[in-house]
Amino acid sequence: MATEGPQKSLRLSITVSSGSGTGTLTNEWTSARWIRIKPVNETDTFDVTISDADGIPMMIRTNQLGTFSEKLEMSLGIMKTIAITNASVDGTYQVRFDTH
Repeated sequence: MATEGPQKSLRLSITVSSGSGTGTLTNEWTSARWIRIKPVNETDTFDVTISDADGIPMMIRTNQLGTFSEKLEMSLGIMKTIAITNASVDGTYQVRFDTH
């Protein structure tokens, strides 16, 4: 049986301007089990890349429509940046990392 980590939802806001924006995480040695990204509107499209501190991609998703929500087991201790690119609308994108 897997050991449960802390049960919380970590928040990160990413300001997107001219179709792009990057958020930087403070490392925390736990795993995110769900990653969610809410754009300004549910009709917005965007690409997302999650990378480690060396800039090596850990996850890439393209042409997302509306809120991105995916169950992934990813280390918040290794994850460093989340880049939003090719966004159809500028504004603040809300990211949530659910650790339970």
